[in-house]
This record gives sequence, C-alpha cells and structure tokens, in this order.
Amino acid sequence: MGTTYDPWLHSRLLHSLATSFMKSKSPWRQVYDNYKHRLVTDPSRIKMTSVQKSKLFREGQDVGHIWTPGRIHRASMRYMVKMFLLDFWREWRIIEGLPVVPSYAEAKLGLVHKGNHLPQSSLGLG
Repeated sequence: MGTTYDPWLHSRLLHSLATSFMKSKSPWRQVYDNYKHRLVTDPSRIKMTSVQKSKLFREGQDVGHIWTPGRIHRASMRYMVKMFLLDFWREWRIIEGLPVVPSYAEAKLGLVHKGNHLPQSSLGLG
C-alpha cells in the first residue's frame, strides 16, 4: 500500500515542527536562513510583494512563477523540515543497525549539498 498525502501530518511538520525550530533558535534555523538566502538572491526568480502580484493577477497575467516573501518563507520552512527528516531517517537507520543509502538527490541526481544542512549525527541520537 502506498503513502498518500496526509494533511494532519503536513500541518504538524510544517507548522508545529518548523515553527518550533524557528522560535527555539534551533541549529536547524541556519538551514532555513541559508535556503531563504539562496531563494532571495537567485536572479532567475521573479520576486515582488503580494500586492504587486495581486495586481498582475487581476490584470489577467500569469503569476505562478512569481515569488512573494510568503512563498519564499514557506519554501524555506519546507526545505528545513525535509533536511531534518533526511537526517532523522539516517540516524534512525544507524541506530537500528540498518544500511544507510544516499538520498535520492545524491544517488540519482548527483546533487551533493555542501554545508546546506547539518552534518550527520546532528540530532544527538547517536
């Protein structure tokens, strides 16, 4: 049986966990800040305020590619939680004595993120 979208889990991870990381000044906040900086400074992304985007939308223009501060914030929070879950999964596998394989991005796409997320054993579990 496959995994499907779970709105309850989504809200707990993206709202509760991410907000907790942000408020507690967790080391994971650095992951958020780094990714947010990456999005804000990316010249290929069109950025504007929500008011400007709404005006373009009312004029009938396509606004799906526009990045508002809220969209950047939510994307950064999603990335922070994904990196936490990746490290949590790795640590769990190590504790259980199971083999640890590279992430999909590393194994299939050849992407190795240097310095974007915390090093292994950052969870304090091992």
